[in-house]
Amino acid sequence: LVIVDLIRGRKKVIIVDAVCGDGPPGTLYKFGVKDLQAVTGQMRSAHDMGVVEAVFFLSLTGELPDDFTFFGVEPGSLEPSLEFTPAVAATLPRLTELVMEAAGIPALQQ
Repeated sequence: LVIVDLIRGRKKVIIVDAVCGDGPPGTLYKFGVKDLQAVTGQMRSAHDMGVVEAVFFLSLTGELPDDFTFFGVEPGSLEPSLEFTPAVAATLPRLTELVMEAAGIPALQQ
């Protein structure tokens, strides 16, 4: 239940995780609370208790933050690794922009 404790009591939560959906490796997903509830059981996480289950639990207890965004990245594999696959590495610049936008941080000028 570590993820529940990390989310509980926060005003804004942004989570990035590897998830298995229907897309090819490197596919980016963005979900709000209602989006996550709609895909319950359709996506797998690399963790015992995934984000979807944590959101469901916290919504039952009334402890879910109002401002919640989840970014998922389709991995090439859910095997533990310290390296990104090339497909996932290629999505990192766009993922960084999306996370910064969700956090309200202005984009870096190039």
